[in-house]
Amino acid sequence: MAGGVTMRARTELSPNGARATVAVCVAAVMAAAYLAWHRPTLGMVALTALLSAPVAMARPDAFAPALVPLVALGAALSWDYLIVAVGIGALGAGVLVRCLAQEASRLPARLGWSVPCVAVLATLLVLSVDPDPRMPTVAGLPTDLATLLLGLALVAATSIVAPGPGGLARTVVLTGAAIGAYALALGDYASGRLVGLGLNPNYLGAALAVSLAAGVALVRGEGRLRWLIPATVCLVAIVQTHSRGALVAAGAGVAVGLISGRPRRSQMVGAAITLAACALLFSVANPLKDIAFGSRAELELSANNAIRTQVAQVALDLAVEHPLRGIGYGMFPFAAFADPQLRTFINTHNDYLRLAAESGVVALLLFLALLTAAVTTRGDTRLIPLRAVVATGAVTLLFANTLSNLLVSGGFWMCLGCLLAARLAARRRPTNDPVVPVRTPLKR
Repeated sequence: MAGGVTMRARTELSPNGARATVAVCVAAVMAAAYLAWHRPTLGMVALTALLSAPVAMARPDAFAPALVPLVALGAALSWDYLIVAVGIGALGAGVLVRCLAQEASRLPARLGWSVPCVAVLATLLVLSVDPDPRMPTVAGLPTDLATLLLGLALVAATSIVAPGPGGLARTVVLTGAAIGAYALALGDYASGRLVGLGLNPNYLGAALAVSLAAGVALVRGEGRLRWLIPATVCLVAIVQTHSRGALVAAGAGVAVGLISGRPRRSQMVGAAITLAACALLFSVANPLKDIAFGSRAELELSANNAIRTQVAQVALDLAVEHPLRGIGYGMFPFAAFADPQLRTFINTHNDYLRLAAESGVVALLLFLALLTAAVTTRGDTRLIPLRAVVATGAVTLLFANTLSNLLVSGGFWMCLGCLLAARLAARRRPTNDPVVPVRTPLKR
């Protein structure tokens, strides 16, 4: 559609595409029947994929957002997380095959530069692997790397399919609210901090932070206060996790959602207010500090900061010593345990440092290029919630290793891909097709 920021997939299949579709469906039915007979859990995932396939192939742009709640559903039903990830990867591959079968002649235009960039990043990640019998693996790859590659596949598929930004943002918000409500209703706490769906407090808070930011941004973009309801559920759950990183990331995402597209002076003022609020949160005495951090003692917080500082220093040293290939994805905990000063089996708690230390500086630069391109994408107010989600996820990566957890990062990956698709569509827009300015909502 002229002037739009999204690309709609056509629904017609060529004769070859139709034959390929029939062959894939027959193979899928046979595989699902075999799995359901011999492996009931695998059969449930295969059946879910099979039932979803017709919708995915008929309208991939409309179906793509359904991948976000599907991850949460799998975790809530206590399915093995890796099996759910493989099922989602199969659905994403089906969506991608559908798009390639429709418009193979227009494939280069749909790929742009982001998909090759994702492919190179995935290749560097795989090449960095140093097989180690101590690591849990899937098909020869570390488990974390397998799920990270699925996340990159989501970026590539979403950037080609280009789902509607409004529907994707609403799905992220409602999924986060469902996760928060479920965790609060279940009422599981570890050391006074809310946990749920197999996530520790920091990861649960990170999963909810993107939904909170998207909900507030939707209020601005659509002018409907009803989006504050799911956002409030997410906020209550985040506070109960007492995760400092989640609170800071949510604050940054909300700020981006409120100031994005406004005049430069307003953006600077909004950024300053956000920084001041975060500083106040970390320094003010009771009761605000107790609400944010719960019963966590000052000594515990200080010790946590100290160990993270040591870990960051070790990661930086490894990145400098191994700038091209890294030490191998998934190997940092072993390197940290072998370090004479650290002597702790611990991850980096920072995904930027993890990429640099484990896969090399080039891999980090490629990821930062994708991230920067997505956040700086220009467009109308429909893109603001997606920008808020990606900004929230980017800040979260400073405090946790969430890229390899699809339950936490699924929405982040898909919003990243959607923004990259919008950027490509804007570059292909005819010169006589004016850019739609970013405006505050007219609906009240």
